[in-house]
Amino acid sequence: MVVHSALVVGLAWATIGSQGASSAPENLLAQFEEPRPAELLVPLEHAEQSSALATAGGSGGDGVGTGPHGRGVAALDGQMSVELETPGAGPGDGPGAVELSRADLREVRGGDEASFFGIRAAGTRFVFIVDMSGSMNEGGRFRRAIAELKQSLRGLFTSQEYYIFFFSDLTVPMPAHDLLPATNDNLLATFRWMKYVEPAGHTFPLAAVTRAHELKPDAIFLLSDGAFGPEVLDFVNQNLPSGAIPIHTIALENRSGEPMMRAISTLTRGTFRFVR
Repeated sequence: MVVHSALVVGLAWATIGSQGASSAPENLLAQFEEPRPAELLVPLEHAEQSSALATAGGSGGDGVGTGPHGRGVAALDGQMSVELETPGAGPGDGPGAVELSRADLREVRGGDEASFFGIRAAGTRFVFIVDMSGSMNEGGRFRRAIAELKQSLRGLFTSQEYYIFFFSDLTVPMPAHDLLPATNDNLLATFRWMKYVEPAGHTFPLAAVTRAHELKPDAIFLLSDGAFGPEVLDFVNQNLPSGAIPIHTIALENRSGEPMMRAISTLTRGTFRFVR
């Protein structure tokens, strides 16, 4: 398993390195003046996309039905886990929602934390890793995740930076080579890019986690509604000393991935949450 994990990680880093050769855009907005979906959603291929993924522990994300949606609760600190209920995403919060005006976004101020599904993380640099496997279509899970992600990004200050990965069999990185300041222009462009992301495939977050580690954020948020193999835990154990980069994990409406996600958060001194 360790050898296999090393091979998969090696493939991921090789692909990442080839993509990082081009220069990073000054900001994301220029790429979206005339959106071209085929170019915006270039996957970060981390391994052979069929039998290799199946043997590596990728899951079909066979989730259970949704639970009741209630009101969110305050975040907890430290290595803790709770069951969290949040409002369901409204029809205007999905991938095809109308863009918010810039007046709705944060003004220029300082900030030192971020929040995702109620988990608060300290810092100024954050990476969000969000499941886009086929099971995220069930019960509006993906729409709910997108709505919460938008809310988290709106809560950032312009002195803070962010990056987003969506993952299934493939990993789709935000079209920028580094974290971006949470300016109004960048956030609006990011919201437009997210419209083209559609759930499909299995659950394999390894490439996204390895790339997130390379970006050296203050914290990583990892959301999934399905189970996945031990490759991520192996990578974290080998490359992230305890507390170096906390990985906060969210199991969305399905507990099948809870043991692995809880272990990842415990190892990195992050927080685990199950969200109904």
